Amino acid sequence: SVVEEVSSFEGVTESIIKTSDELTQFLKQCHQGFAIDIETTSLNPQEAEIVGVAIATSATNVAYVVCNPYIDENPNVQGTLLFGEPEQTPSSQKECHELLSLLKPFLESSDIPKIAHNWKYEQSVFHHYGIAVQGMSFDTMIAAFLLFPGDGVGLKALTSRHLKVAMTSFEDIVGKGSSAQLLQSIPIETVAAYACMDAVATYRLYELFNPQLDDKNLRRLFDDIEMPLVGVLQEMETHGVHIDRDYLDGLYQEFSSKISQLQSDIFELAGRSFNVKSPQQLGEVLFDELQLPVIRKTKTSRSTDSSVLNALISHHPIAEKLLHYRQYDKLLSTYVGALPQLISPYTGKIHTSYNQTVVVTGRLSSTQPNLQNIPIRSDDGQKIRRAFTASSENHCLLAVDYSQIELRLMAHLAQDQVLIDAFLNGADIHQSTAAMIFGIDQDAVSSEQRYRAKAINFGILYGMSAHGLSENLGVTRSEAQAMIDDYFAKFPSIKEFMDTTIKFVEENGYVATLYGRRRYFPDINNRVFQRRQFAQRAAINTRVQGTAADIMKKAMIQIHQKIHDQSLDTQMIMQVHDELVFNVPNHELSKVEVLVQRLMEDVESLSVPLTVSMNTANYWNH
Repeated sequence: SVVEEVSSFEGVTESIIKTSDELTQFLKQCHQGFAIDIETTSLNPQEAEIVGVAIATSATNVAYVVCNPYIDENPNVQGTLLFGEPEQTPSSQKECHELLSLLKPFLESSDIPKIAHNWKYEQSVFHHYGIAVQGMSFDTMIAAFLLFPGDGVGLKALTSRHLKVAMTSFEDIVGKGSSAQLLQSIPIETVAAYACMDAVATYRLYELFNPQLDDKNLRRLFDDIEMPLVGVLQEMETHGVHIDRDYLDGLYQEFSSKISQLQSDIFELAGRSFNVKSPQQLGEVLFDELQLPVIRKTKTSRSTDSSVLNALISHHPIAEKLLHYRQYDKLLSTYVGALPQLISPYTGKIHTSYNQTVVVTGRLSSTQPNLQNIPIRSDDGQKIRRAFTASSENHCLLAVDYSQIELRLMAHLAQDQVLIDAFLNGADIHQSTAAMIFGIDQDAVSSEQRYRAKAINFGILYGMSAHGLSENLGVTRSEAQAMIDDYFAKFPSIKEFMDTTIKFVEENGYVATLYGRRRYFPDINNRVFQRRQFAQRAAINTRVQGTAADIMKKAMIQIHQKIHDQSLDTQMIMQVHDELVFNVPNHELSKVEVLVQRLMEDVESLSVPLTVSMNTANYWNH
């Protein structure tokens, strides 16, 4: 039974609350704060109906509040929506159960500290019930991610790893696959025991993690950036983004036609038809029939991945056709064909999910859809971005992008005076770098020299080796190494910064951003050269990219606060890499442009200025 599986949580007093009188009595214990866990019918907060709420006022005292009126009436109910059919409107708000209404003032009180695991989901679900949660003081998922970056942050995994308790999984409760039951059909006692242990585990993880944040100097990052960001992201997800479905239909036809033509070209070059998506059949065509060189082997076959195809471009025109085929096929399946399926029937918009606990550098990631993977600089990527539109003809989209923020941070962190002066003077940093490397005046720098300097600037930033730079620029490895050596000779502070960073990791096992975010590198002293080298590159990149991510989050929090303080109708709706996107009423545009630019550029005082570029259109334009 559930109780037996979690029996190592000893001394827990658990109660089930079904009436207003019972809840009123229990709430007298909640004024000092509590951990909360909600049980719902869906992982999608828009669709989720609350079945019950578990509240732990301590590590041993917990209650389960029954919020599903159907359970007692019919324990075997199957497929019944808890509160009837949802309204198909953006303003749809679910009706509060009687006991939820009693909980509401406690949830909305900023004076009562509250703990949860994944606050963004809980807050979003409560929002759809008209409950504006305040006092979200601690999220155990975020704390775990800061304390143990790279480890799993699921509640069950954390409880097993840190509390040595093997908890019941959700699948143990409802079953798996086609035999799974609806949560609201499970007996109250079973659900209550499951939910109560989740709440108790959350409380105990809070007690364990809270002092560790201070021990590792993560308190400021947690309290001032990550926790305030939860509400910002929840609001962004709730706003959603309008999608032009008709435009996507046309783009689908365009990309499908290109894929069909590319497939025909591939068959003609191969001399026969075959399954282009089959690595085995493709390998037979490339290596057996066309006699192209085998670039790399895997354990079981000859590789046909993109790096191999890129290497084969100079050998046969089929390689480039295959790369283009894969590009269009991926864009079609991942975005053009998938985006219409993600449009919510409730709002008519897409509500992407932002993740704070995935990317170890601290960057946000997103799912459904993954906005970060839409190609930014390609024409086809721009065509996909074109499908993201303003909410009406009276609105526009404002895209604001940090300009070269990671290079600016490299200049600041390394305290390289040459780079600092170039940024302070508003110079073209790649042109300045080229002039330094090639020993010529800036006016004499050619486009090819600037391109090479740009490749080196970013290559150094991401720890690119001479081999990688040689492939990027199409030069020999010795020529690439000479460029890197010359770069470090001209910018010795950057080399010193990199060496100092690597030495610190070798001695301490981690690096930290400007705000104290840590990333650990167990392979920094590995005997295998490739693993050691990867750890070195990642350590340098983490200091720069991680600090850039923290700065972006600070800016988001400040902008969100100003929008609310000034009662603006502007909405922050997307965040991608170094870019923020806003849905802005036309009459607010000039005011919002000034506000956003000022806050993003002044968010942090560095040795070099932060600058942004802005684009305005009725669709997502970069």
